[in-house]
Amino acid sequence: MKFKTINPKETVFYVFETSNNKFSMFDSEIDEAIYLGGEWNMVRGIVKNIKKENPNVKLYYYSKSKDNKEKLKLDPFWTNTLKMIIPT
Repeated sequence: MKFKTINPKETVFYVFETSNNKFSMFDSEIDEAIYLGGEWNMVRGIVKNIKKENPNVKLYYYSKSKDNKEKLKLDPFWTNTLKMIIPT
């Protein structure tokens, strides 16, 4: 599967947790995935690379609600976790 190349000038990225072990990552256009898969370490690695290029990038993490009434909702805890990942 071909994934979208990361634009280093992009300032907003979204991570969607669609199940317990499935993630998708998009830039602000949300037209083509940067990553689709089940590896959290891959998501972390992509976030580190993005933050190397632009430390002021905005990252948003959406996950399924525990009661399953809403499809996906912004998860403040994991959004903050993404912000704390330090590029190495």
